[in-house]
Amino acid sequence: MVNGSIYIHNLLFVKDSNPLPSPESGYTRLDVDLNKGAGGKYIYLEFTRDPNSVKQEHPDYNLRNEPITDFKAIAYNTGLSEWTAPPKNYSYIYEHTPYWALTSYKIIDLNDGAGGKYIYGYQSRNFVVYGNSIKEVGILYGNSSSIQPPSGWIKQPQDLNEGAGGDYIYFCYKK
Repeated sequence: MVNGSIYIHNLLFVKDSNPLPSPESGYTRLDVDLNKGAGGKYIYLEFTRDPNSVKQEHPDYNLRNEPITDFKAIAYNTGLSEWTAPPKNYSYIYEHTPYWALTSYKIIDLNDGAGGKYIYGYQSRNFVVYGNSIKEVGILYGNSSSIQPPSGWIKQPQDLNEGAGGDYIYFCYKK
């Protein structure tokens, strides 16, 4: 626990052409490439339990004290622009590229460089709609779409490699 919080306060994606050396300061990286087996860019999910680790430049900075209550991915046939609004009650899970001189956050296609559908990640902090806050996040992967998470975990239905080949990869979480 950081700062006494047992809940996840923010999610980030980090991507590069090479495996990445270290997570964003104050964040924990899940050690699974979201393009596993499909080629493309190396993309990882990072999370923080510390609202103070969310930088002022982050688009959701004003929401940093509200824990995440849901997160998911959605597949599209075409790419989204930075001006495309996220689904109702959600914000984007932004990419932070640690190598840039200036802090920058942008939306990214989780199949970048791998082909397949355009897939984007979203997070919600809406207690009314999605209930309790998320305590743990995970990545579930394997060679079958019927793979199931451990007991007590919730699997999100969107395959993060849809149309790109490679492993079946899913977000999962525990409340």
